Amino acid sequence: MAPKGVFDFEDEVTYLSADEVRIVDAGDSDVIYADTKRSLANATEAVRALLDQGTLPYILGGDHAITMAPVAAYSDEPPLHFLHIDAHFDFIDERNGISWGHGSPMRRASEMSHVTGITTLAPHNMASVSRKDDEAA
Repeated sequence: MAPKGVFDFEDEVTYLSADEVRIVDAGDSDVIYADTKRSLANATEAVRALLDQGTLPYILGGDHAITMAPVAAYSDEPPLHFLHIDAHFDFIDERNGISWGHGSPMRRASEMSHVTGITTLAPHNMASVSRKDDEAA
């Protein structure tokens, strides 16, 4: 029978065995269409509930704006510096009256007191960021 987990043939050790690690699909957070802030608050509460259980959440899917929810959920955790890999800065302050949208998750994250820094790799399309936003980043 094959070992359950990840077997390292060089060390002859099984890592991430079923008795050490469980991977669970915790489902989706409630999305309230046309209410971005409430939808993000729901996602923040869902991620915070996972953190309170001692898990390491791995978030998949959604608009870029979803990034703000898990970052906000870490507000009671140690200070956070995270790596943002994207073709854009996602640092728009506001566009057409919207400040909590897909173009602004890094800007909103930078305003959170527990975020000590953001390292962005691979931005190449600066057309979506104003000079003011670029200077603020």
